[in-house]
Amino acid sequence: MNIWNKQCAGKVQREHNAMRLYSELSKIDFTKYGYRTEDKGDDIYIIQQSIGGWWKQRYLIDKRRHCAYEIMDSGMNFVHFTADDIDWDSLKNLSDRVKMRARNLSVIYPTFVGSFQYDVAEVSWQLNPDGRYFMDSDGYGMTDDEEVTLYGFIDREMNVLVKFQFIENGSRDLNRLRREAEAKKGIATSKICFPHPIRGDFESLQDAYDMLYRRAFGWNDNTLFEIVRCNTRFRNHFRKYGSYALMAMILQDECLLTMNKASMTHLLKAAIHWPIAPYDIQCYNVCDRITVLGHTFNGLEDINRHVEIVGSKQSETLHCTPIKDALQGGDVHVGKFYEPYPRYDNSNCGEKYCFVNYIFRTEPITETDMVNAYDSIRCGSNFCMVSEEIPTELLPLLYCNGGNYMFYASWNDARGLFDAVDEQQDTDDDIKKKSMFTASK
Repeated sequence: MNIWNKQCAGKVQREHNAMRLYSELSKIDFTKYGYRTEDKGDDIYIIQQSIGGWWKQRYLIDKRRHCAYEIMDSGMNFVHFTADDIDWDSLKNLSDRVKMRARNLSVIYPTFVGSFQYDVAEVSWQLNPDGRYFMDSDGYGMTDDEEVTLYGFIDREMNVLVKFQFIENGSRDLNRLRREAEAKKGIATSKICFPHPIRGDFESLQDAYDMLYRRAFGWNDNTLFEIVRCNTRFRNHFRKYGSYALMAMILQDECLLTMNKASMTHLLKAAIHWPIAPYDIQCYNVCDRITVLGHTFNGLEDINRHVEIVGSKQSETLHCTPIKDALQGGDVHVGKFYEPYPRYDNSNCGEKYCFVNYIFRTEPITETDMVNAYDSIRCGSNFCMVSEEIPTELLPLLYCNGGNYMFYASWNDARGLFDAVDEQQDTDDDIKKKSMFTASK
């Protein structure tokens, strides 16, 4: 039997075992004491068992495929994962005690399979808890232990898409790893992107609405307008054909959104007073590839490596510092402005806790260029230079508030993901006459 046939046979056997476990578990009443179920989305459920006074995730149930997988055994050790699913290089600076727990696949500390989105889920595996974990109700027993948690990503068959690894940059690294996992599943780069604390990357408006509307603080009346403002496809359509034509496009392409009349009504009212600029403003994930002046950067981290001069805001003046070891990006040169977050303690120190703007030029950027740009662009809240009022000679311009999303202002959309606007569109006057808008005016 060749390697290919062995792999196919192994996959078939795993599928058979998963279906058999599903059949066995379906005969058990998990509503009884000691068990509970948890909905993880995408027709995935987790069966939890109380072990030693803690709720532990024992089984993953895929109702869509009628398959089940054992996550951990009653001794609190991983069953489905192996040591090969760990990125050991990321653990090299951790203690021997932590590495031993990883080798033993021990999950005695809080470990969770997260919610599934596009058949991908994050798994957090705590190998060492914070010292407060050992503290009793009277406040005694606390140690100086620091929390150590590994993160990985799996699919609905519990295949490891991204190996378990120790990360240092929190949500930004998790965001990068999720996108890596989704890429392995063949999920295309999102066509809708806007800054949202839950998630801002979606294939369509309908996907965004379906997910966020069910979540607390997910969707409100202003969300649709925020999406429209941050995505070139909708901006171009509004600029060319007007607000009613924009609503027609949304209703035609994303018909289920008609269920949320409040969002459509708010969009129409807000668009009336929207001073839209003649240039593009597109929201990106900080891990997205973005092409600026013909050069493609691999996300915000790559842009930072090409910064050749930095301007820091100090009171109302700009202090500029050249960067000697900046990477060369062909004919593209990058300048960076930053302002630190308001600081109340030492918890938000460091470069990642800054509001940042970037200018791009085809010639080396001088201190004079930085000062002129700083004086010419009006900064909004949180030191944001990207707005509808940028002097066009200073484009392109990029802004990030330190989170997972960035705004890019340019004359053309860099990703090329959006369909060209149809030249054969009705005008606002034509659309106002159509009965589909009678109820929504």
